[in-house]
Parts: sequence; structure tokens; C-alpha cells
Amino acid sequence: MLITMIKHPIQAAVLCMVIFFVTLPSYADMSEFETWRMDTQDADDEHALDHLQAINPLSWRRDWLDAESGMRLTNSCGSHEKWEMEIEAKVQRELSPSFFLSYAYFKTEAFSHRSDWNELALEWRHGKGHSLGLFYRPRFAKADHDLGFRLQWNLDARHGIGLDFIFQRFVNNRIAKKSSVLAEERWLYEKAPRFLEFWLLADGGEKSRIEFRAALLTPPPRTHHPASVYLLPQDYEEKLDGGRIQLDLSSPSFGSWWVETSAGGKWGSTQKNPLMLGLGIPAKTTDRETWWFRPSLNNKLSRKWIAKLHFEYREKHEDSAGPDLPGEGFHYSSISRSWMAGLTWKAGPRFNLDFGYAGSGVSIGPTSDPDWISEDICHSSRNENRLYLTLDYRWKGIALLFTETFELDDEPYDSFLLHDKSFFQVMILL
Repeated sequence: MLITMIKHPIQAAVLCMVIFFVTLPSYADMSEFETWRMDTQDADDEHALDHLQAINPLSWRRDWLDAESGMRLTNSCGSHEKWEMEIEAKVQRELSPSFFLSYAYFKTEAFSHRSDWNELALEWRHGKGHSLGLFYRPRFAKADHDLGFRLQWNLDARHGIGLDFIFQRFVNNRIAKKSSVLAEERWLYEKAPRFLEFWLLADGGEKSRIEFRAALLTPPPRTHHPASVYLLPQDYEEKLDGGRIQLDLSSPSFGSWWVETSAGGKWGSTQKNPLMLGLGIPAKTTDRETWWFRPSLNNKLSRKWIAKLHFEYREKHEDSAGPDLPGEGFHYSSISRSWMAGLTWKAGPRFNLDFGYAGSGVSIGPTSDPDWISEDICHSSRNENRLYLTLDYRWKGIALLFTETFELDDEPYDSFLLHDKSFFQVMILL
């Protein structure tokens, strides 16, 4: 199917214009841009390599999309004091041949950003083709609830495109304007922030696959009001926007060889303008962006052995400007190159063993921005070298990955023997 689409560009163009695939959930969330930081990521000299080793295998993503219900968890050791964690769950129930009720949960606690939401969705399907859905995301704070619409078009079980249109915090102003017995900070929006997300999936089987996702946050300016029982005059205005894009490709097999590639980027900006003088809130605009390219080369050496080579190139930049900042503002940049080279031994029908070498090199342009929480990012270059051993076990819809890494560098911190970082991933499909 995928090869047929490539041979017929008109069909491919139509596929890109129509709208979607049922089992791909939306990940659009405003909080990922509100909590986006770069200083906490680069404070640890091993973060670039940690991120590469915590990515779920492509086979997991395929199994996840094929399942209507399940959960998956990734725990990755982000530093010697903190874990990075991602949890995702979904369940679906057929109410009638045309209506489906589903629940999804997604949570990320990472150095890059934090996000946490529940989603209840009611979907109407027209046969195996298009569908229309309405979803609601309740949160602990009433003002943070989201409401969205989902349009989808399925060509078949593995091919389709879709669009989500989300009104984020659509009741925020009504809640914020109420008198309260609690003194708390409040925001007022000109209108509800909007998040638009588009995705495309074309899975041809036998490893060939295309997955594309893009999202755009377009909120209007919002005004901040200091903590009070009543709504005090606003002290500053803020505008937050951003977007992200990602393309994942997996080639069909060329003999014993196949290639997997991921490329994408994320960008965002925060603008703050004081509305009252003398409050110590200077005007400031901060732009952030990160871009990556992640190819991998695989070769099936024999029935039980596979050789793998993974590589990631990533750039991160942050620029701040304002009337109270130095003439050229504050700048920060980071370029990382990470790689993994190893072998997979298929020890049995349920058990694989991966082992090999992993390394990274990071070049950093430090910043003098006082808003950064770490003063340790002062080295122009960093290197990390480690060995890794991964246990891969699968049985009756359960997939487990446990990775232990072994330090090859002389690090200043304490560690147990040669232990470096650990990673644990589990997926349960129902």
C-alpha cells in the first residue's frame, strides 16, 4: 500500500489534504510550552545520551497504535537525583456500531517540560472511513479544562490522516473573574487559547512506514493579576506561542538492511510587557527552538543476530531581548551528537539481549541570563562514554525493557561500581 502511494503522487497529495487515523491520540497541550526549559536539561552532562536511550522502539509504537486499550510507562534516569517519567494509557468501549467512548491519560515529567491531562472522547464513525469526535480534558484546576474537536479519515486500518482543534482553558476567564476565599494568581485571556494538531500515518507493513505530526499553539495575549481574594489590576501582559513538527520514516528491507529516520523540531516564544510601573517586571522576549535528526541503520546478520547503529544530531538555541537587558541580550546554544552501536541477540521467542557502546559529544555556548536556575553550564564541550546492556522481554501483550549502563569516564560524582544510568520501560496491551 505504501509503495503504491509513493508511485501515485496525486493519491499521496489527496491523502495529505483529507482528514485522519483513529488510534493516534493528540498530544497538543499548552503546558508543554509554559514549562519548557533548557537550563534543567543541559545542567546534566549526560542528558543528550539519556534522551536517545529512553526512546521507545519503533515496534512498540506500531503495537501501541494497533491496540485499542493499554498502558505504557518510561522511567529514565535523568540525573543522579531525579528520574524523567512518561506515562500513557488508553481504553475504548464500543457503545454501538457507530459510537465509541474512549479515555486517555498522558503525563510527562521531564527536564524539558511537564504535561498532565485526562481525556474523555465520544466518537462517531461512518463505517471504516471518516469519523467525528468531541473530547474533554478535565484537570485539577477548573480554569485549565480543555475542549476539542477531532476529524478523522481512515483509508484502512493502517493509513489515515487527522486534525484536532482544541480550545484550551476555555472556562478560564469565568473562573478567574469570580471572587474567591483563596488568594491566588490569575490570568485573563482575550479569548480561549487554541491548539491545532495535524497527523498522518501510512504503514505499509514489512517495516515500511511514514508518520508525520505537526502542532501549532496560537493563544491571544493574556494579562496577569497578582494574588488576591479579588481581581486586582493586571500588572503585566504575556503572550505565549509555539509549535512543533516531526517526521518518522522506516524503510522496507533492502536484503538484510533497513533504515529508520526521525527528524523534527520545536519552537516557541514568551513575551512579557509590564502594565504597571514600579513592580519590578521588566519587558522581555525569549525565543527557544530545538531541532534534531535521528537516523539508524540495521542489519540482520543471521536468524539470531542483528547489528544496530543509531545516531542523533540536535541543536538547541535560546535568545532573550529587552530594554533592560544588555545590548545584544542573552544567548544560549547547544549542539549534541549522540550515538549507539551494538548487537541484538535473539535468545528465544520472548527474550532479546541488546548490548554495545554509546557515546555523545556536546558543545555549549553558556548564557549569563539570571533567569537560568543553574550556574554549572559553563563548559564549552562535554563528552560521555558508556556501555549498555538491555533486557527485552515480551509475553502475552506485555513488553518489558530494562537497560543498565556502565560508566567509562572519570566522573566527579559518586556512583556504585561502574553503574551510570538505568532505564525501565513497560507496555501492556489489552
